[in-house]
Amino acid sequence: MGILSKFFGKKPAETIRELELEIEKLKIKSNSELISLVGTDGKLRGLPLIYSANNEAILKKYCARLGEIFRPIENIVDEKIIQDVIINYKDFFLVFKPILRDIGILAIITNKSYISSILQWVDKNNNILKALFPEHI
Repeated sequence: MGILSKFFGKKPAETIRELELEIEKLKIKSNSELISLVGTDGKLRGLPLIYSANNEAILKKYCARLGEIFRPIENIVDEKIIQDVIINYKDFFLVFKPILRDIGILAIITNKSYISSILQWVDKNNNILKALFPEHI
């Protein structure tokens, strides 16, 4: 939990562990390659915070490049608020949803029908995520 303790301070380890297990269950349920809570700005930018991934190198690559993907999109409109992003690649879908200020969820899935599972999970667990990251609300 090294990098987590740097950013989460005194958060209860059991809460973080429970969230890790929930993300792992969601990854299995949605047949995802990876699911991660990821930092999107400030000190957290590009960091996979809590995640489950088949390949950590790929996870780190996507998290690090997330800003490169969304900065041009944010510049199209003045409000700069992205709700949900689904990018359809040839072999998979990249799904991103901002959850809190500076934190979002990133998923790589191979079946479009599981996109709603990811988005519903975020809605269902929104209160837990806000409680875990109150400084990012």
